[in-house]
Amino acid sequence: MMKRFRIRRNLALFKAHDFLNWLWPLSGVYVIFCEMITGSWAMAGLVSSVQMLTTSAMVVPTGIISDKWSRKKTMIVSDSFCMAAGTCMAIAGTIGSVGLLFLSVVMFGLYNAFMSGTDEALMYETMTDLKKRGKYDIVYSGTKVWRYLGGAAATMVAVPVIYFYGIIAVAWVSVIPTFAQLATSIMLVEPKSYVKSERKAFGHLVSALGKFMRSVGARRIATIHMMNNSWVDSQYRFGSVYYSMFVPIWAVDLIVFIQRMCTSFGFRITMWLRRFGILQMGIIGNMFRFAGVGIGVMLNNIAAPFVIAFSALGQGSEATAESVLMQSEFSDSERATMRAFITILAGVFSALVYFVVGMIADAYSVHAAIAALLVLKGAVVGYYIYIMKFVGRAGR
Repeated sequence: MMKRFRIRRNLALFKAHDFLNWLWPLSGVYVIFCEMITGSWAMAGLVSSVQMLTTSAMVVPTGIISDKWSRKKTMIVSDSFCMAAGTCMAIAGTIGSVGLLFLSVVMFGLYNAFMSGTDEALMYETMTDLKKRGKYDIVYSGTKVWRYLGGAAATMVAVPVIYFYGIIAVAWVSVIPTFAQLATSIMLVEPKSYVKSERKAFGHLVSALGKFMRSVGARRIATIHMMNNSWVDSQYRFGSVYYSMFVPIWAVDLIVFIQRMCTSFGFRITMWLRRFGILQMGIIGNMFRFAGVGIGVMLNNIAAPFVIAFSALGQGSEATAESVLMQSEFSDSERATMRAFITILAGVFSALVYFVVGMIADAYSVHAAIAALLVLKGAVVGYYIYIMKFVGRAGR
């Protein structure tokens, strides 16, 4: 009974961890912060590219560590890197050091690599212990509600700090939640259903890669995630720059607040949309976001940031669909490593997109960069519709 209570406690800790993970006040003006140090939008995009490439380079080794060592211990290591990275970034902003800025994003890349797949695997295995694996999508979307509530809370912290003290002060305030985030990982319980891989590292890697390559479904979801992840991250990072064309920099976080509240509510909506089927839910979410951002780009006036922020209602559906479809394609003993292969593809593609979008913003305008990203989102919607005929009413 005590063990069951402790494993159920994981569900509350997942919510707390995601809340704290996104309680990062600097996030809403992150690209502006990077441009302030580097002096170029392309360089600011390159900073994000380095972070993604670091994650891509390390995600397979860290996935193997998660599968062979411990989900909980891997998350503790991940959150330790997050704490160190946030501190290094704040110092970089204080002294204007480009070198320290790049060092900080390398550590953030390591943080993401250790976390990638591990948190979702731990959640999936917790639900298996509780004999509720079929409700993984409900728990996943319910947990992500707290992620974006944390993001919304971060913007409310950022607005007065930026207004009275400036962006550098926000970078220092952003370090504080990382300590609490590490504490939640320490309190997690390793699920009984965690299957530790007994193969040696190379054998484990070959086995996971073989299963990934043989799974047509995994390759299709990898393609969707590769395109959509690069779009979501680039749209979010350069979206704040676009908003600053219409509102003062301190008010950018107010727009981001609306966006994150819409995202949080969007994860709630997934509990209703799941009745249509997981794949269909992903299509609905992606089409809604494509339409919302498209309308905002066409308006290109003070209303545009609000329309784009409102489109975030669709993010919960698309993210939940991706996670459920991926987890259903993974084997238990290689769950984190198989997820790592998808993260590599997404990371390399995202790094390229970040830099290209930054170059478009430098050469033409931020508006042109956001418009170019819309083409990528259209490709995601098209591919979802394309695989419908192969998968049918998947995940229902």
